[in-house]
Amino acid sequence: MNYVELINAVLYDLNETTIAETADGLAATRGIQTTVKEDINKAIRNINNEHTQWPYNYDRVKYTLFGGRTEYKFPIKVAVTSVSGAFVINERITGGTSSAIGVIRKIKESFLTIEVVDGTFQSSETLTGATSTITATSGSIRETTDVDFDSFFLVPRNLITKGDFDESFTLTNFWTRRTSNPAGTATTGTPALSNASSGNNAYAAGVLRLNDGTSDQLIPTVEGEKYRLTVRFASGTNSDSSSTLRVFAGTSSDKDSDLSEDFTISDVGRGAIETTTFTATSQQTYISLSNEASANLDVDFIQVFQEDLTPRKLDFLTYDEYHSGKITSASERERSQLALVNPDSGFGTPEKVFKPNLADAFGLSPSPSNDAFELEFDFWTTSENLTAFGDIPNIPIRFHDVIVARVRYFVHTLRGNIQAAQLAQRDYENGVRRMRIELINQKNYMRAV
Repeated sequence: MNYVELINAVLYDLNETTIAETADGLAATRGIQTTVKEDINKAIRNINNEHTQWPYNYDRVKYTLFGGRTEYKFPIKVAVTSVSGAFVINERITGGTSSAIGVIRKIKESFLTIEVVDGTFQSSETLTGATSTITATSGSIRETTDVDFDSFFLVPRNLITKGDFDESFTLTNFWTRRTSNPAGTATTGTPALSNASSGNNAYAAGVLRLNDGTSDQLIPTVEGEKYRLTVRFASGTNSDSSSTLRVFAGTSSDKDSDLSEDFTISDVGRGAIETTTFTATSQQTYISLSNEASANLDVDFIQVFQEDLTPRKLDFLTYDEYHSGKITSASERERSQLALVNPDSGFGTPEKVFKPNLADAFGLSPSPSNDAFELEFDFWTTSENLTAFGDIPNIPIRFHDVIVARVRYFVHTLRGNIQAAQLAQRDYENGVRRMRIELINQKNYMRAV
């Protein structure tokens, strides 16, 4: 049910006049109708407060870690409209009214996941990216209610932006079309995002389709460091017997100076995952993908990360454990302070995550030595308030009657009808119990009894 349908469901139960299921109907509420309208969001908040990890409020985010920075804030999710272009991951973003400052950690079509650095973002303000200069208007803001500290996982930072091709985005904002590849071969096709597979359904979602085309992206690298490139591709043409993807890496003046490799596959329908390495010779490196054939070749994903970094799960420390050392070793806090005097012994690859006294932050030990790491973790947020008549709560539709029961309880209590309020409270409690059984306590395995 949408916002107006929920309001009318309550009004039906109360034998009150319903409202028109339009924007004008929502705006024209009077008396008990307005009370019910306001109580809908209150009821949703009550349901969310019954459990901090409802699955429908779940999300996952990936933070690029900054060298020398120990503590990070939990993310918020900000709905956005009127987006003027493409924001950039890890860019600084500022609120025009609140002057709040944050770092963009995840970009979706309808919202931004932001790590708040300073201040408090507001709804209906202009958000501006410092690097991209893109603007957007903020909508509802969903705050983090819980974080799973057992889910913190450290991975090498993927230096490719928009290399999964699973989302709808403007390809030319991140990948540049070239009329020839770094080997000097002219390519006249136009690379494009596609979710069509021409009979091949072996993709996770979207692909980068190269039809006699070349596309490249400039990534940050460290001169002398070794990097691993991994790519999955397949043919998008049923009649192909083989497909060849040409991969290059190099500087702007010589884009194949660091890498020039051909990956050829014969299982063109199933595709293959290929990997190789290269050593960067500059602080910025162009990664080029090229298909010199006229037949479609589809790239499912590409990743580039530092070769010598090993993924690992982080161990959790309480704040007391972070402060307390052992007879034979300093505490994690002492290590972070000593790192300022002796960086080689204090900074490095994070091994532990701890919860500081701040309610909305986490810390890492040792502090990351550079920005070559990314940290993945699971978190849960509040729900968006319903505002427009067609808004639908993210609570699964089969549990919308729990919202209705809670609002009935509020209205009957307001009217002093204690018996009816008790019956509504019973319905609400039974509904929440049903939600726990289905959404939280459900068994993951089938067992004989």
